[in-house]
Amino acid sequence: EPVRLADLADRTVATQVVTTPPGIPVLMPGENAGDKDGPTLRYLRALEDFDRHFPGFPSETHGVTRDNAGDYWITCLRR
Repeated sequence: EPVRLADLADRTVATQVVTTPPGIPVLMPGENAGDKDGPTLRYLRALEDFDRHFPGFPSETHGVTRDNAGDYWITCLRR
């Protein structure tokens, strides 16, 4: 199911999330996204915030969809 980044803490992702550059996965399918204030989710929130503040210059983050409000959504396993 799609889960908003703000609600991703302690969820198991079902897709690979890759930021470019450098093109290294930050989350792999089956991996727990970690704590709300952990480094992975803080990093993804920083990218989400950048994309909102600088429209037209979005970061390349594969495995993430964006809604009209600029929120990141990542597919996770259902609980």
